Amino acid sequence: MHVVTVCSTKGGVGKTTLTAHLAVEATEKGDGPVAIIDADPQASLARWWNARIADTPAFVQTNMKGLPDQIDALQEAGYALVLIDTPGADVSYTRTILRKAHLVLVPSRPSPLDLGTLGATVGMVEAEDKPLMFVLNGVTARTRISVQAIQALSLHGPVAAILHQRTDYAAAMTDGRVAGELDPSSRSAEEISALWAEVKKHLRKQARKTALQEEGA
Repeated sequence: MHVVTVCSTKGGVGKTTLTAHLAVEATEKGDGPVAIIDADPQASLARWWNARIADTPAFVQTNMKGLPDQIDALQEAGYALVLIDTPGADVSYTRTILRKAHLVLVPSRPSPLDLGTLGATVGMVEAEDKPLMFVLNGVTARTRISVQAIQALSLHGPVAAILHQRTDYAAAMTDGRVAGELDPSSRSAEEISALWAEVKKHLRKQARKTALQEEGA
């Protein structure tokens, strides 16, 4: 089972939207069962799931004290992927969440304010010795600042995907859906599909590396 944490100490960068979209995409691609955990006190992911008609992905009610045991229970129950949405701040339990992650996705918008706050997030992830990938979110195509943002992020880790500013991302979240469920042929659906492909490739590579290390131990 893989655990992916979507993390940033900056609010408003799209963590909840990204978590929901990846969870549905992984499910539709046959990479489930998928469970989602909302660790943000604002509970936006929980509200999205409560409005959702489909039974998948599964929503897991937990608290931070019980999170490690809950993740172990999900693995025993046969879940293949757990996605965790985190608070937009460096709170006391953020590092507990990071310790359970196999991969940390760090979303950022292409603005000096957002990019300027990344140091705290990257520092937390590196302190826990966890691999990270960036997602540049809310991008306006062919703008200078977006190119500069990609260059800045690349200094700290790989950029897994670029998600453009599209209204269907937010529109779908209002009633428990994702953009690909509004229109499977949309550009947004293509972007999320490409992002999940990159995440899955990384997770598989990491799993092979871990297996080889265990064999050699």
